[in-house]
Amino acid sequence: MRTIQKGKNPKILILSGTHGNEYVVIDLIKKYIKEKGRKLPSFVFVPKVSPSAVKAKTRRNMYGNDLNRSFLEGTKDKEALSLMNFLRKNNFALCLDFHEDLDLKEFYFYDSGRLPYRDLDGFLSGIEDSGIGLFTGIDDPKDPELGYDMVRGYRSFLRDSADPLAGTLSDWSFISNTIKRMIVLEIPSKCDLKEKYKLVELIFENLLPKLYNT
Repeated sequence: MRTIQKGKNPKILILSGTHGNEYVVIDLIKKYIKEKGRKLPSFVFVPKVSPSAVKAKTRRNMYGNDLNRSFLEGTKDKEALSLMNFLRKNNFALCLDFHEDLDLKEFYFYDSGRLPYRDLDGFLSGIEDSGIGLFTGIDDPKDPELGYDMVRGYRSFLRDSADPLAGTLSDWSFISNTIKRMIVLEIPSKCDLKEKYKLVELIFENLLPKLYNT
């Protein structure tokens, strides 16, 4: 598993490439880090959580698994094990887990904590001011691990509701106590590249300072 790191003992983890058909955001994050990474606090970035899925540009990896349903104790998926073993050796205060919603033009994200209204409204208003929509509705009602109701692009979920059988990274990280706070970001695939990059900028420059203070 290849990583990009800034600083010593970083407490921020940045992830992308869990699903190989959500690959566009990988290069956008790399671009931001190259151009503006000096502004960020210390971090570890894993560009391709599932290298085999990214290579094939498919949701499932070389083992035929949806990696974000494979973070289970006793899993034999080597890509899941690679990240799990890495996390067991580290304790992160915050994880920014970048995904892409292939069906939407609107942005939304999950938060294992709860942002104060003023901070949340400031971040979401900045997105709206950029001309990017915020999703209100049900996130994939066909997926038994999803089906959550989003309101203006935001959903707070609780760590203590983690399911050890779900296989998602967020559930496993809470149970294993390897990540304190999880932010799952869904970049809308149907936006153009300029809009997607703007979202990445806003996440790092507007949202991250509200979540983590150095």
